[in-house]
Amino acid sequence: MILCLFWIVVTDWLVAYGQRVYGISTWVETAKEFLFILISGLVLFLLLSNELALREESFRRHLAEEKQLQDRLRQKGAEILEAYDLTIEGWSRVLEMRSREVKDHSRRVTRLTLCLARYLGVPDEDLAHIRRGALLHDIGKMAVPDSIMLKEGELTSEERSIIRKHPLYGFQMLTEIEFLRPALDIMLCHHEKWNGDGYPFGLKGTDIPYFARIFSVVDVWDALIADDRPYRKAQTAEEVLDYIRSEAGQHFDPEIVDAFVRMLTENPELADPNYLLSLKTERSLDFLPLNHVPEKV
Repeated sequence: MILCLFWIVVTDWLVAYGQRVYGISTWVETAKEFLFILISGLVLFLLLSNELALREESFRRHLAEEKQLQDRLRQKGAEILEAYDLTIEGWSRVLEMRSREVKDHSRRVTRLTLCLARYLGVPDEDLAHIRRGALLHDIGKMAVPDSIMLKEGELTSEERSIIRKHPLYGFQMLTEIEFLRPALDIMLCHHEKWNGDGYPFGLKGTDIPYFARIFSVVDVWDALIADDRPYRKAQTAEEVLDYIRSEAGQHFDPEIVDAFVRMLTENPELADPNYLLSLKTERSLDFLPLNHVPEKV
């Protein structure tokens, strides 16, 4: 402001003096005003450019700090999710410790269910929910008394009725855990049957959640092929496949049965329970044999 006033006063005096003493033309007045505007604009441009540069640098620092914060939040979120998943694995192992006859059942069915889901074209973002649901499918049995769970003889009708409540027990145990809610369909409905004769709700056909329909095929497959039980011997893959085919449209969704049979035909190693246990982990999808299992049927 002071410089502007100084410029105006001094240049006006010089122009007036020049006109009075030397007879300078009046165009000098116009030139002086034009020069004032030009210099003022240049000064303003330099000041604004410097201010914009400072603000841009500040904004860049803000973006970098925000990105670092987001990266840290993502890392913490991943660590929390991993802790949750490890806890879920621990729960499934505790359940298996109650009954030696189902040792490693949860790991096997989880891995094979993920393979079948991928074979059927289930999106990757849903596989994590399927994995959790498969690991926790029988968690409700934790609420069933040992006198029933560990009984070697035939169960009474009342005891069978209590066993059949384990999906509801599991739902009651986990429904308040928000991140597990998308996984509860498998736990709650894996004993439903295509013809409506299942439990706990007697759902029929496509009223049964899709992921539960996928899982139920694998669950029965593993129960029949993997381990000897007190009341029966483990069966061969051919025997179990024949049984599952015979139950298409009764116990199982026929389309899922067809896909399951094709997947095992194309990839016979998946029918080996020991192969499934040899896989490094189901927490990473890297184990899925996608080089020879198509994403869609």
